[in-house]
Amino acid sequence: MSSSRWISVQVPYYRDFLGDALDEAVRRLGPGVHRLGDAVISFSERSIGTRVRRGGRILWLRVSPFDEGRMDHAAWTGNVAANSIVGVPKPRVEARAVWATQTPVPVRIAGELMTYIPDPPVAAGREVLEPVTAPDSWWCDLRHALEQLAQHPADRYFSWHTAERYASLLGAFYGERVGLGRVPRWRTEHLDLHWNNVTAPRLWIIDWELWGTAVAGYGAASLYCTALGVPEVAKRVYETFADVLDSPAGRYAQLIVTAELLSHTAVHGESLGPVAHLHRLAERLLDQHVD
Repeated sequence: MSSSRWISVQVPYYRDFLGDALDEAVRRLGPGVHRLGDAVISFSERSIGTRVRRGGRILWLRVSPFDEGRMDHAAWTGNVAANSIVGVPKPRVEARAVWATQTPVPVRIAGELMTYIPDPPVAAGREVLEPVTAPDSWWCDLRHALEQLAQHPADRYFSWHTAERYASLLGAFYGERVGLGRVPRWRTEHLDLHWNNVTAPRLWIIDWELWGTAVAGYGAASLYCTALGVPEVAKRVYETFADVLDSPAGRYAQLIVTAELLSHTAVHGESLGPVAHLHRLAERLLDQHVD
């Protein structure tokens, strides 16, 4: 069976398409760029990457198509824009090549040479499925990283992180049980923070396409909600971010993330282990009269 995926139109043999794009990125960023090892397609399938050598250094080459019809433009520049963030362990983009292709469909593609992160992601997917083996210092570093990110000014806005979209999402899932007033507080957040985007044993936060202004506590809420299937990890996340998650904005963020995860499961048909946990969390938050 052929594999296809929607970018701006349907792309047949999507994985082959990504592989060809990776080869083209090496050519455009060369001649001093040489591939090392096999290519890896990301968990989200938004990108493909591989280790490369350039000038005696090992780097990571990340290649991704841009869906101009469906993606916010801020996502197209997210990794490069994140170079300005300080105090957060994250990769840095050192070179970028952008081109357009007409084959098999018209689409823009970016190849980004960035810091190679040797530490593996905590989980193979969005959810954590087993205990996280990390020292106390790792959790302190995670807390510090999100605090530093929150201090970074961000003129980056996404269509699904607006007061109107939040109100629509909360109303659709929880109806009159939750107030649809103003968002308690906004700040700079990583908007795709889950267990495949943090590494261990050394902490790195990766995949910076999606970062910008969101309800305060969105990142911590995302980590917490995707850890509910492993109670000891969820407990540690909660302890690490208790003041954030217990704030009005943090409770609001948890309801947003819960609704997003349940919606994603319904729309895409993916199995999300802690669905029952998400419902229980939402009930608990609603009983606290979050508004």
